[in-house]
Amino acid sequence: MLSFATARRFLAAAILVVPVLSVAPRPALAEEDISRAAAIVNDVVISTYDLEQRINLVLMSSGAPSNPDTRARVRDQVLRQLIDEMLQLQEAQELEIKVEREDIEKALERIAQQNNTTVEDVQATLKANSVDFATLIVQIQAELAWGKLINARLAPRINVSDEEIDLVYNRIAENAERRQFQVSEIFISVDSEEDEPRVRELLGQIYSAMQRGAPFAAIARQYSEASSAAQGGDIGWVSEGQLPENVEDVLRQLQRGQVSEPIRVVGGYYIMALRDRRDRAGAPTEAPPPMPERPAGVPEGSVRLMRVVMQIPRDPSQEQMAEIQGRLRGLREAIRGCQGLSDVVKQFPRTSAQSFGVIRLADMNADYRRLIEGLKPSEVSQPFGTSAGIEMLVVCGDRPMPVVFESTPFEMPTREDIGERLFNQELSMQARRYMRDLRRDAVIEIR
Repeated sequence: MLSFATARRFLAAAILVVPVLSVAPRPALAEEDISRAAAIVNDVVISTYDLEQRINLVLMSSGAPSNPDTRARVRDQVLRQLIDEMLQLQEAQELEIKVEREDIEKALERIAQQNNTTVEDVQATLKANSVDFATLIVQIQAELAWGKLINARLAPRINVSDEEIDLVYNRIAENAERRQFQVSEIFISVDSEEDEPRVRELLGQIYSAMQRGAPFAAIARQYSEASSAAQGGDIGWVSEGQLPENVEDVLRQLQRGQVSEPIRVVGGYYIMALRDRRDRAGAPTEAPPPMPERPAGVPEGSVRLMRVVMQIPRDPSQEQMAEIQGRLRGLREAIRGCQGLSDVVKQFPRTSAQSFGVIRLADMNADYRRLIEGLKPSEVSQPFGTSAGIEMLVVCGDRPMPVVFESTPFEMPTREDIGERLFNQELSMQARRYMRDLRRDAVIEIR
């Protein structure tokens, strides 16, 4: 019986040309720690070390705290992902699918660009969060191998006819007054009724992580089962009529930058992020959403402020700073104004909130005044350091700034765009069936 670590080296001979990127050596471990099985997939062991490392990666990507409760909640889903990846690698080896060094390097560059950083910084961040760089490489390897496999084996079977394209094109043309949406997606499949509770629990964790400020693209990459996962869930522009009706109903209600709650569709659930939308040419400018009203007792020229303080160690280590930055990012995104702020900060360790009350702008400290300049009610300032820790100011009222959402003109998608969208939809559906069949035929033992 092979361990997962040994099997990965074995599979690499058939699948992976070793990248030139430097990979930090694995920490010294007892042999039993490496080989202890979390699961066995067709006589290949997925070790508890591999599982714990992937959990570290998932928690780091989602900004979730690495505590025993959180780790226990994500363990089953992460193990399922590792099992699926092992099946994908085994199938790729069987079909002699190869992932080249350049493929790995390009994928790493794409991840870095999505996070506005460099590959070297990605490596440093992984190290600071106790994630073996090889863990990310293996995930990328499986992702790329599976993508090559389905493109080689499934794509040639898919034929999008001119009649299908004409049907969608004509439907869009007939409804040209409707909107187009620029969206990103997360799709989680439900294989059976028994699978529903697991998926719903996972969706709750995903949605909560994004509410705490976890980047949508990072979550999509770790959890989504759609073919768009490698692009952080990005599927570009779609027109009404190209998505399931109940998904479009939700998108119509979202503001730009908002993320939907889980949406049940045939075969699973979507979480959608609305990045932009556009109307037909000549459509009136979209009305701005109503601004929060000035709180009672706040006269013109004054504001009501609350102060949020996150305490930090006097001389934090690199690892501590990485953890603090993740918590701070999640805290800032979780703040939705002064109402309920005390409950929000309770979710974050060593964090408190206090009211500054109503302050005249003319009497305010110049540094504080610059921090809140231009903020609208319910918005939060950029973080700043003080002797107390890291602070932020929340504006409870006054000086609402007008916000105008201008609709960009409607653009009729090309026949090529429509054909590509139909092709990708069919490819994703067949890939999910393929994965379901691999699970069904495999011998899997969970330890």
